[in-house]
Amino acid sequence: MGMGVFSITPLKNKNPPLGEGLSAIWAHYVRCIRSVQPAGPYFLGGHSLGGKIAYEVARRLHAQGDAIGLVAMFDSAAPPYSFVAHQDDFAIASMILGVFAYYAGKMEMMAGIDDARLRDAPRERLLAFMGERLAQFGVIQSQSDTSAIRGLFNVYRAAADFSARYAPPHEHLPLPILLVKATEPMPDGIKLPEIRETPAWGWENFTRLPVRTCEVAGNHYSCLMDGYVERIADALRDALASARQAIEA
Repeated sequence: MGMGVFSITPLKNKNPPLGEGLSAIWAHYVRCIRSVQPAGPYFLGGHSLGGKIAYEVARRLHAQGDAIGLVAMFDSAAPPYSFVAHQDDFAIASMILGVFAYYAGKMEMMAGIDDARLRDAPRERLLAFMGERLAQFGVIQSQSDTSAIRGLFNVYRAAADFSARYAPPHEHLPLPILLVKATEPMPDGIKLPEIRETPAWGWENFTRLPVRTCEVAGNHYSCLMDGYVERIADALRDALASARQAIEA
């Protein structure tokens, strides 16, 4: 397609700090995007939580007068989330280990994770346990910098808190949306508090344009892995071609 692709790294206690709130985070992402492309049209996308972030950034860029060529959602439903009880630090640590175990093909890494002593452990102990367990199963080097684990934990912690707070207005904006939906169920032990009751998974409430949907093999995680991601690439390529034609018309 002759287009550059830029990835925005999740915040990990960098500037602005995660604790400053959602508005500061959105403003940070908008600044990052404008630093490499000062004006639209913008083509944005994200997986899971990243899809919602892509939408919010697109909404803010549109409000500032920029054109949005496409917002691609990769297995990401629209807000609001279904209600879930507050996830404590143990739940966050378990979720992160579960994701590593799935991608590494080492689900045995989760054995003993329900130890009552861990459930009541302070955050520092949980972070140490995560590092020990990941090193034990060869997922990371035993001498790895623990700041990376802490940063990842902070991102997941912020994402869990985000789910209860993010409630954008229902505005039918002129935003072209592509929704890619994985057809297989979530891996064991992984649950997302998303509402997926309509064909467009709720995104029809946030655009005046028809939501373009595509189903792909794989689950929430494997759809992005070798052997599956090629189908997503095809869908994205077609959507980008249509978006560019619409802009040039």
